[in-house]
Amino acid sequence: MVNARNMKNVPGRRTDWHECQWLQFLHSVGLLRAAFRPDGEVCAVRSLLRHRSDRVQIAAQHIQHMQKSLTQMNVPIQHVLSEITGVTGLAVVDAILEGQRDPAVLAKLRDHGPGAQTHGDLVRG
Repeated sequence: MVNARNMKNVPGRRTDWHECQWLQFLHSVGLLRAAFRPDGEVCAVRSLLRHRSDRVQIAAQHIQHMQKSLTQMNVPIQHVLSEITGVTGLAVVDAILEGQRDPAVLAKLRDHGPGAQTHGDLVRG
């Protein structure tokens, strides 16, 4: 496998008709360098990282769709909760999907962990 960037810098013809013979000649006289091809383990890790980054991006898009849908339904929950996919956010969204609309009942679903908002903040929000 030849590095294409080096191939473009070599003078000469570039027709498809004699391309393989031309590349063979350039390689035999040492004008072309081999392309970098990592080991199998590195390829596997790169593939996993690429797949993970794609999944994170897709998840972020779905969260944005949830926020937009809630805003269009006049339920701007993202102004009250810092994370809609947290324990409290998912509990509130599930309750809204079940038909609950009372702010006091929805505020009782909050998580009591560190950094959680108070009951009054959720009701006012």
